[in-house]
Amino acid sequence: MLNMPYKAGFLPEKLPVPTQFWFEFIKLSNSVNWYRAHNSSIIDGYLKYTAWAELETVPEKIFINMVLYRLLFAQSLEEGQDSLPKLSKILGDPRGGSVQFITGLDPYYPDHYPMNEQEINEVLGKTHSLAEFGVKFLDDVLIEPELTYLYQAASIWNKQPDLVTLIKDHKPAYPSGKEFPDTFKSLIMNILIWFRNLFARKNKFN
Repeated sequence: MLNMPYKAGFLPEKLPVPTQFWFEFIKLSNSVNWYRAHNSSIIDGYLKYTAWAELETVPEKIFINMVLYRLLFAQSLEEGQDSLPKLSKILGDPRGGSVQFITGLDPYYPDHYPMNEQEINEVLGKTHSLAEFGVKFLDDVLIEPELTYLYQAASIWNKQPDLVTLIKDHKPAYPSGKEFPDTFKSLIMNILIWFRNLFARKNKFN
C-alpha cells in the first residue's frame, strides 16, 4: 500500500499535505502522527469550505471555532508543548480515557445538528452546570490565553500555513475573519483567568 504513489507515477511529496501525513501515520502509528494526519485534514476542510461555514448560525460558527482550537490544544499536548510533557502525552493520547471522558461531556460536543436550544446555551456558557464549568475551564483558562501561539505552532506541525488566518487579535475568527462575541464567563472563571495570566507573566520574567 505504501508503494502505491510510486506505482501511480508520482512521489508522496506531491500528494496533498493531509494525505502525506496519513502515509506517515501508516508507516509509524503513534499519537503525534495521528494528530498531524487528523488535524491537517480538518484544517484543510476548514480552509476549503468557508463558504459553507458562512451559512451557519452564529452559535454554530462559535462552536466550529471551539472544535478547531480544542483539537489544536489536544495536539499540543502530544507535541510536547507543555511544562509537564509526560503527563501531557497521557492526557492528550487520542486512545486514552482522558480524551474519551472530555469529549463525552454534553457541553463539549452537542448531540444534534443543528443544535437545540439547550445545546446552544451550553456552547454559549449559559447553563452553569458542573460539566459546562469543566469545559469552560478548558477553553477559557487553559486554551484561549495561548490561542495565537497555538495557531502559529499548529500551522507548522500540520504544514497548513493559512491556519493563522483563522485567528484575529488573539480571537478565533473563522470563517469570515471577524471576531465573535465572547461566551459568558462567570465571576469564578474570570478570577481563574486572572490567576492564570498572573502566573504566566511571572514565569515569563523568571
